[in-house]
Amino acid sequence: FSQPKDLKDEVRLFYSGPLTEEKGFPHVLASATMVARRHPDWKVNLKVLTADHPCVHSELPGNLSLDIQPYQLFEPFCQTLAEQALFLDLRSTDRENRKCLPIKLIYYMAVGRPVIYSNLDAIEDGCPEIGQFGHLVDPKDECSVADKIERYVLHPDEYQQHCDAARRLAEQKYYWKAIEADFVRFILQHE
Repeated sequence: FSQPKDLKDEVRLFYSGPLTEEKGFPHVLASATMVARRHPDWKVNLKVLTADHPCVHSELPGNLSLDIQPYQLFEPFCQTLAEQALFLDLRSTDRENRKCLPIKLIYYMAVGRPVIYSNLDAIEDGCPEIGQFGHLVDPKDECSVADKIERYVLHPDEYQQHCDAARRLAEQKYYWKAIEADFVRFILQHE
């Protein structure tokens, strides 16, 4: 766990997954691009971990760097997460995605950073405290996503509160010892 750095120095955004519409990468890229265009004096970095071969055709603003890397082993992945400021996941809200709680959400909480996620039923049901450390959004509303990114930069106290809440929830509620009994019971019921 590391303390978050000031977003004014660099807005460090993060996405992990396929570079597909279904997983929301075009919306992530469009939102980051919108923030960079609105604020040409900000340095915006979008780090992406993916197995896909990068083929990004859009014209990026000069203050937006796109850092696409292959997936990492768990330990380097955790280090990469600790270096980021804000996690984005704008997957489509289709039936499959709506019903599956993304495990990445727990990783993001554990490093104590805010999230901007697609509004998925599984997140509202599985993590009702989401509003304490992030936002659920319409993944296609890139303007709203950009507004939320900007808000974190312009309101560092709110950003810090969301960082602290994410870490606190990970330590108090979303760690293995807290969920082990319920998880094992669920598995045994469905054998």
